[in-house]
Amino acid sequence: MCVDTISESRCGMNTGDNDNFIRYWYEIDAMRFSSNCTSIEEFHSTGLRYAVYNKGGAYRRWYGNLEYVIKFDLFNYEQLLAQGNHLPSRQFYFLPCITWTDMSTKGVSFRLEPSGSVFDGCAATAFVSKTKYEKYLLGLLNSVYVSYIAPTLNPTLHFKLNDYAKIPLIICEEKIEKVTN
Repeated sequence: MCVDTISESRCGMNTGDNDNFIRYWYEIDAMRFSSNCTSIEEFHSTGLRYAVYNKGGAYRRWYGNLEYVIKFDLFNYEQLLAQGNHLPSRQFYFLPCITWTDMSTKGVSFRLEPSGSVFDGCAATAFVSKTKYEKYLLGLLNSVYVSYIAPTLNPTLHFKLNDYAKIPLIICEEKIEKVTN
């Protein structure tokens, strides 16, 4: 069994114009920003302009690299639909996920991201089918085992969605709680 039996990996958006749409979180008015919506519809109902944007980033395990925001209000959403790569995987936007940076010289590292963000094409992302497996899977992905086999799955600086899907997985139901804690 492989990790793709309990999670689905997806590619995110490419805006086609990052200079227009993307900002660092500290460059914007915090009153126009949301980090806790769970769907596109919920975000648009807030009337806010900016959402958390997962753009990959430096080698970092467990959590982090949440430095960017994206203009995602209804006006900008319509623009994004018409350009770039047309918002693929949008049914997964704002859902909790496990993410990793597509390219790294230090190897692959995985992070847990709570609900409330949309994701970039360089921030490969996986959505776990059952939340009870989320931290168990994250523990496996950041283990020495995966650090050892990842270069075998892809001997380049990249770690793509199909490489992730091939990571072997054994679920030991008796150990889930211990690993999660």
